[in-house]
Amino acid sequence: MLLVNTQRLSNLKQLFFENISTQQMIFKNTFWLFFGNTINKIFKFFLIVYAARVLGPTNYGVFIYSMSLVGTLFLFSDIGTNGLLVREYQKEGSDNAKLTSTMIVIRIALWLITAIISVSIFYFIQDVAVKSIFFWFFLLSSIQHFKEICTNLARANNKMQYEGLIIIVDTTLTTLLGLLLLKLTASIYILIMAYIIGAGGGLIAGVFVTYKYFASFKLFDSSYAKYILSIAWPFAFGSIISVVLLNTDILLLGILKDKTIVGQYSAGSKIINVLMLVPMLFSAALFPIFSKYHQEINKLSGILQTSLRYIITLGIPITVGGLLVAPNLLLKFYGDQYMNGIFSFQILLLMIPFMFVTIVLDHVLFATNYQIRNMIFTAIAATINLILDIALIPSYSLQGAAMATVIAQIINFALTFRLVKIVLKENFIPLDSVYKSIISTTIMGAVIVITLQLKMPILPILILATLLYFTVLLSIEKNLREMVFGVIKSIRVQD
Repeated sequence: MLLVNTQRLSNLKQLFFENISTQQMIFKNTFWLFFGNTINKIFKFFLIVYAARVLGPTNYGVFIYSMSLVGTLFLFSDIGTNGLLVREYQKEGSDNAKLTSTMIVIRIALWLITAIISVSIFYFIQDVAVKSIFFWFFLLSSIQHFKEICTNLARANNKMQYEGLIIIVDTTLTTLLGLLLLKLTASIYILIMAYIIGAGGGLIAGVFVTYKYFASFKLFDSSYAKYILSIAWPFAFGSIISVVLLNTDILLLGILKDKTIVGQYSAGSKIINVLMLVPMLFSAALFPIFSKYHQEINKLSGILQTSLRYIITLGIPITVGGLLVAPNLLLKFYGDQYMNGIFSFQILLLMIPFMFVTIVLDHVLFATNYQIRNMIFTAIAATINLILDIALIPSYSLQGAAMATVIAQIINFALTFRLVKIVLKENFIPLDSVYKSIISTTIMGAVIVITLQLKMPILPILILATLLYFTVLLSIEKNLREMVFGVIKSIRVQD
């Protein structure tokens, strides 16, 4: 009996803490990223929902607008070094100590440039409320900037369990302090302080678990830094465009309308951001694998197709289910004062299936060194989003902002899909999984409509719909069923 338990513990240790096979690494990395980031998103989501309720749409809008403004400025703090570090780490013959040292020095230099830009922008801010909290958000973003160095070192070494720990420490401190302090005083400053303390705790945890991967600054090589910067510029431009694409709606709503509208729009967009956790973490876990097989097109294509079976069968039901329960969901979380955000939330839900796939495809293009063309696609989408925002927001307010985002993201998906198809020289979308997901979603949607008519509470509806969807899907989708039940067995499968 003791021997059996010891063997089980050994198997679990291998499954969750070691790197054994490709499938097992995908599972392990995905598990830890999902575990840490799901806790992060869920805890902080409920914190921000509570904050939105007690602060009200206007003050909440000021908080979100200020965060977006500083976040946009911090786009200068990363020229693509996050993904570049992970990719270069995987290459044979790479001097990882020199790479790490040089990357850290570059990140410090970029932070200094960002600080100078932020101080310059501060004097042009007219809104007194935004100006009063600007530097608190700068401090928060600075801590997060250096925390990213630790999480990326963990990711580069396929140690996502360390990244999960960092995120959990940050999340726990932020959420507990935020909820406790907001109960005492409903203040924007209190909320920011909770975020700063949480991020600081995450940074300390990050240094503790990844210090062994740090390299001496003496290994910094200026010529190597020039090489990194020479290949990083498309990532830099891509990062800038990506941040602009994410923050355009919030910033223009704040400029063309008011902070109350920003708060109402952000209520729905925050839920979308939580949902985007699924493809972002899944792709992050896959990226080292994509990078490893970037020259083996057939194997890369097979891994991508397998990955898309998972992600597609999540994106479709989330969209349909979200559209049906959106009014109940938004009002349940935020209250009647955010009712104006329901329709814009439903519009934003339409882009989920496209974004789920696009995020995975972006990582494939990054791994196969097609980042420049992918960056151009993102720039096209961002430009379209900006033009449509300017055209639609004055007349259609937050609904116009949502429509602009959806159109831009669908165009980005179409361009990215076409390029990956050319790179892999085949159709990689598992159409059988798409059809079976649509069938399962249709059944799920019918049940949601019926339960809504019966006035059932929203939480039981969501649980019932989820269980029904996956029960139907696994009963008709053989490939997905075999992948799910084969993950544990993969621990004994060697590459």
